[in-house]
Amino acid sequence: MRTLVVTGGSKGIGLATAELFAANGYRIVNLSRSAIPLPGAIQLSVDMAEPGWAELHAPAVLAALGDSAQLVVVHNAAWLSKDRVEDLDGTRLARVLQINVVAPQQLNRILLPRMGSSSAIVYVGSTLGRRRSRAPAPTWSRNTRCWG
Repeated sequence: MRTLVVTGGSKGIGLATAELFAANGYRIVNLSRSAIPLPGAIQLSVDMAEPGWAELHAPAVLAALGDSAQLVVVHNAAWLSKDRVEDLDGTRLARVLQINVVAPQQLNRILLPRMGSSSAIVYVGSTLGRRRSRAPAPTWSRNTRCWG
């Protein structure tokens, strides 16, 4: 069986992605704080902002895969902090980096040993970091520019 592992699949782009893959016969595993409104989807209630989430939830993530070797991982979960550089404190920056940069790599490390040759990893991102603007850019767009 083919499996989609999606983060932030409870609404928006993540939900639309899960619906598309489900319509094409994929098992759906969603990692998010909110439940995915998709019948048959496996919901793993995970807060990726928590530093120890990966160690705590790795067994459940692997169990949800069943015997799937063909995995598509869509990193959709993100946190946008609308602030200015001079107003950004270390706690908010750490949260943005944890959710948007660190957590996807933590999930990759959990899943890579199970990913067969036809598997894929996809990152959903913002184009805000690539556009010129006179207004202060949100922290997430700065992360996209730095990491994208």
